[in-house]
Amino acid sequence: MISMSSIHAFDLIRYRNFRTFTSPEATQFSCLAVDPSGDIVVGGSMDGFDVFVWSIQTSKLLDVLRGHEGPVAALAFNPSKPILASASWDATVRLWDIYSDGRSIEVFQHETEVLALSFSPNGKFLCTATMDGNLNIWDVENALQISSIEGRKDIAGGRLTGSARTAKSSEANKYFTTLCYTADGECILAGGKSKYICIYHVKQQVLVRKFQVSHNLSLDGMVDFLDSRLLTDAGPSELIDDDDSDVWKEYMPGAKRGDMSKRKTAPEIRTKAVQFSPTGRAFVAATTEGMLLYSLDETLTFDPFELDIDVTPENTLMTLNRGQYLKALIMSLQLNEEELIRKVFYGIPPSQIQMTAKDIPANYLARILSFLSRSMYNSPHIQYHLLWSSQLLSFHSHTIETDVNTFITALRDLQKNISAEYQDLSKLCGENKFTLEYYETLAKHSTQEEEDNEDLDALLSMERDNPFAASGKKRNRSVLTH
Repeated sequence: MISMSSIHAFDLIRYRNFRTFTSPEATQFSCLAVDPSGDIVVGGSMDGFDVFVWSIQTSKLLDVLRGHEGPVAALAFNPSKPILASASWDATVRLWDIYSDGRSIEVFQHETEVLALSFSPNGKFLCTATMDGNLNIWDVENALQISSIEGRKDIAGGRLTGSARTAKSSEANKYFTTLCYTADGECILAGGKSKYICIYHVKQQVLVRKFQVSHNLSLDGMVDFLDSRLLTDAGPSELIDDDDSDVWKEYMPGAKRGDMSKRKTAPEIRTKAVQFSPTGRAFVAATTEGMLLYSLDETLTFDPFELDIDVTPENTLMTLNRGQYLKALIMSLQLNEEELIRKVFYGIPPSQIQMTAKDIPANYLARILSFLSRSMYNSPHIQYHLLWSSQLLSFHSHTIETDVNTFITALRDLQKNISAEYQDLSKLCGENKFTLEYYETLAKHSTQEEEDNEDLDALLSMERDNPFAASGKKRNRSVLTH
């Protein structure tokens, strides 16, 4: 997290600040980036035009990279090579080798200021966003610009309050400020100071889809045309302060200025950052309206996978009844119908789980793990799910390790649900333990009371059956007394 003159690192497990990175002189930071290994953090400055390099383990300043002639706007690490890219308002992007001598090894010259950048997942290409609204695709190895996508018309949003032009004719805010590649590197997601988020196909250089992040007309930059009804002789009515200073108001004691909580201008709609999920099926955007999550799985009704003409729900159930459990499970995953997958999954006997989990193909592993993690939530089949989890992770651990990004979402959900089940069972077992101990103690007391009552009843019965023995005892006691 960036503050005014420092960068703070937070522990997401303990929710505390465990590192603070500062510069030798007072500097206002504008951007930061962390290397893939998590050992190095870099920050770009607005006033000194430098890039600072720190060690996360020690918080020590390792190096200061100098060369830019304008504020540093964005930083990004190459995911496959030890290279840092920095974008600046001096219309250049510099590549740095911070792990050896810290020198600038390449400079990509642009026509206008560079505002954002992003590496492709394989690290071979670099996309940059400039002030003229274009997205420039660069070949990192050859330092050549291979294509350019014009996005001025796509990112153009509504007009601002102080603007006398419509959104179409205005020149303001027609550029991108945040970029992110998809997981496969085919498309790129872009957002900026606009109500739209755009997805472009990199090779075809076309707009795939455009999302509107908000329909809240109270935000600035949402209206496309100038409303003449809001114009006055003094200008737009939104910019006029209607606070009458002559009217007495009940301010807080000691206040000298008026109500500082009153907002004079409406917040401007913008997208601060966008990021794709590792699976590529969802992305999140940090906007004025909050964190917005867009997903393909939320409204998924029918999404077949490697479907064949013979794969039907009827044939799948017939295969399950014949005892061909692996084939039936694969057919249900191909149809990708939640109810059918659930019926086949729970129709496999526990004794056949080991053989079925062992022979599941690698291309279906992510789907069965995702279904398993969803099914564990509020389900009574705890042992059944744990048996499936144990067998899948045991037989396919090598496949998961070689492609962690594909399985990371399902594995996290699986761990979360197993931990929740463990906590619930621990709490239930603890309550049952104390309850059983209470009942055991209560039973012991009841047994002792019953034995005492039996002895008393036996004694009373003996006295009733032999009254002479009782009278003899009385006479003997009287003789002894005399």
